[in-house]
Amino acid sequence: MGMRSSLPLPSWYATPFGLTSEYAHPAEILFLGFATIFGPAITGPHLITLWLWMVLRVLETVEAHSGYHFPWSPSNFFPLYGGADFHDYHHRLLYTKSGNYSSTFTYMDRIFGTDVGYRKLKALKNSEFEDDYEQKKQ
Repeated sequence: MGMRSSLPLPSWYATPFGLTSEYAHPAEILFLGFATIFGPAITGPHLITLWLWMVLRVLETVEAHSGYHFPWSPSNFFPLYGGADFHDYHHRLLYTKSGNYSSTFTYMDRIFGTDVGYRKLKALKNSEFEDDYEQKKQ
């Protein structure tokens, strides 16, 4: 199996359809699914709590792969949450070691400096937006 065939469908595109994020290679399910289910497995939550946790994880995954920045996105309320914009950068440059390895929380990428390219791109986009805004104001 080549590298491309072992990667899940969402990793092939920068902004795939959000629900495709649930399609994954069995190895990815074992690796990432372990992180999702480890906490509930050791704490033994009530069944409704477990279902709520799983629904929230699926919604987070779909939102991160949607390509949209919604007004209700967690990135508007939690400064260390990456969101779709952060995750899209990871998918866009996947094969060039783009960084943004964190799927949700960005602090590890910040600590290890793996989000430098993303922060530069975001600063450039913000400055272009401000320049456009100033030109339209005149």
